[in-house]
Amino acid sequence: NIATVLAFCKEVHEKWEHPLLENRALVYYSSPACQRVFTNTAVMLAAYLMVHHSYQPDEALRPFAQIRPSPFLPYRDATYMEPPSFELYPICCLRGLYRAMRLGWLGAQPVNDFDIEGYEALDDPANL
Repeated sequence: NIATVLAFCKEVHEKWEHPLLENRALVYYSSPACQRVFTNTAVMLAAYLMVHHSYQPDEALRPFAQIRPSPFLPYRDATYMEPPSFELYPICCLRGLYRAMRLGWLGAQPVNDFDIEGYEALDDPANL
């Protein structure tokens, strides 16, 4: 969900820029042993690199892609169909984010311009 991604990017950036944390390492830990959590962690951190540091999708995911065997699980549709009707890999999600940013769909400064609260309200079917 794009609102979650941008809220995460905003929080990480605020910590990175906080004067009390200057000259300190910012550590976000996740173990490849839990593939689902690791996949989400890698996608969120790669999205941060793209949103705040203008990385390309492949470049942002590269540090995680070097881990062998690959710790990534594909995302799937939200239904209970088995097998899933499609699989979406982390690089696909990042390429989608990159395209949305290039097309201006998230604003010039996504973390500041995108209406996270409005998106979350519309994302809830109960609000429609």
